[in-house]
Amino acid sequence: MKTLLASLALAATLHSPAFAQAADTNRRVASIDELRACMNGNDATRQRHQALQERGEKLVQESKSVQADIDAVNEEANRMRLDSNISPMVRDRFERRQRAATARSEALQKTSAAFDADREALNKDVAELSAKCNGIAFRNEDLETVRKEREAAGKK
Repeated sequence: MKTLLASLALAATLHSPAFAQAADTNRRVASIDELRACMNGNDATRQRHQALQERGEKLVQESKSVQADIDAVNEEANRMRLDSNISPMVRDRFERRQRAATARSEALQKTSAAFDADREALNKDVAELSAKCNGIAFRNEDLETVRKEREAAGKK
């Protein structure tokens, strides 16, 4: 989850005025297409970040639920160790619960691994977008044109 927070911080840089007009005349002036691509890329990574954040929150809740199941199974296992007269039906029920908890735990591990891979891919894409788009200069008329296009398309 610490890495999720790191990705949140990284994504926050997307919301900074990275697309502001450059005052430094040594900067390369981007074309209107490059400006459009950067702004669209920013939107896409922001949406991916939001979806990833929602998945992360669900993953945390599932993790708590799985841990509660595992704790309950472990508590029952401890009680069973103390009781030598356990009926086969009780033992079978316990073993089914134990298998179910193990299966949920393994599924959670796979889901977490997929989440981590998606987070790493997003971080890579954000870094590439930042390298490509941060520090570029552009003409004010290009910015106004792209803003009007985005407003017409319902984008911010």
